[in-house]
Amino acid sequence: MVKLVSLYTYPDDPLAFEARLATEHLPYLRTVPGIQRLRWPAPSVGHWAAPPYYLMVELYFVSSEALQLAIDSPRYALAVRALRFAAGLATVFFAETIE
Repeated sequence: MVKLVSLYTYPDDPLAFEARLATEHLPYLRTVPGIQRLRWPAPSVGHWAAPPYYLMVELYFVSSEALQLAIDSPRYALAVRALRFAAGLATVFFAETIE
């Protein structure tokens, strides 16, 4: 499997950010073709200092080809447009999962 990972730094208004993510962005992501799993674990502080990122969103795909088809899809373009409110907060990268 491969995944697309988006790491978000701390927004000015975390509650507003989470609300907009849940209502404006994630609904589009759920319709992107080829996504096998969608996760958004929040880094936890635990016994360590606060992490450098506020939130992480992971999209899992069966292959690099499936990931590319998803990124090229109109539904993905809508999801990205809906995320304009988070401009400057996200770092995106791709990774192959090893289990």
